[in-house]
Amino acid sequence: MRSLLEMIQKSQKTYLLVLTLLVILSFTNLIANSGPLVTWYDVQSGFANARRLNRWVVADIYTNWCGWCKRMERETFEDPTVEEMLSQSFVCIRVNAEDKGLGERLAKDCQVTGFPTIVIFDPEGKPKARHTGYLTASQFMKVMSNFKQANNIR
Repeated sequence: MRSLLEMIQKSQKTYLLVLTLLVILSFTNLIANSGPLVTWYDVQSGFANARRLNRWVVADIYTNWCGWCKRMERETFEDPTVEEMLSQSFVCIRVNAEDKGLGERLAKDCQVTGFPTIVIFDPEGKPKARHTGYLTASQFMKVMSNFKQANNIR
């Protein structure tokens, strides 16, 4: 009788150990896969990827001092619906309009005068649409859905 009781206790301990390991592995996997869906490129590599993949480009043109830019990055671009749409349909670039380099030149070439500004480029790098000002995730999705539909972008 005693050996049966010992076997049951060992079996329960083994079961609890296996269950604990499964829970830990599940959380580790969840954490590992919970990163952002969108890869934000710099100007040069973003346009190179767009040409290579024949994809349109969404450029987030910002400045370091712009509070609305930071809010849009944090609230709009990190929204799961926005992330999914951007990752499936576009190459995304972040452009600092005051970086004294390619970002500043791109902002000047696109005649950006306010921030944040979103500029959409075709795969060849030609600007096709622009929006200046903060957009919520739902507003951004509406603007992008209309643009995608008008330009037959999947």
